[in-house]
Amino acid sequence: MLGGTLAAQNGWPYGMHPRRLLVFALDGKAKLPKTPPPMFVTPIDDPDFIVDASLAAHGEERWTKTCVWCHGPATISGGGAPDLRASGVMLDFDLTKKIVLDGERIPRGMPKFDDFSVEDVKAIQHYVRQQARIALTAKAAVAKVSE
Repeated sequence: MLGGTLAAQNGWPYGMHPRRLLVFALDGKAKLPKTPPPMFVTPIDDPDFIVDASLAAHGEERWTKTCVWCHGPATISGGGAPDLRASGVMLDFDLTKKIVLDGERIPRGMPKFDDFSVEDVKAIQHYVRQQARIALTAKAAVAKVSE
């Protein structure tokens, strides 16, 4: 997997761009199939969700030890797994808990984490929501400057 933020900066989100192994042959005539254009993830937010800073700090610790490997540093996915800042799942604690603790998405490659507590899942949810807000605030500031 290409480093999280680099892939995100180039618009290569999870599931949108095929991974390829290129093999060359002398006098080869094959052409690469077309690939989709870059697509940039837009974080979502629920203004009614109140981020608890202490939970988010705990969530960052758990994220850095476990989630970062697939979902990217600072929650910015490099395309190996979904960017959770743009996932409605992270707005619904019960669904998040089902995925992380109960293994609802094991068939899709998301393991369950038996060593996580309910509080850990809640903390990760708060961290992801906090990071989504930071990204949206930065995007809004850039748009305002561009006006």
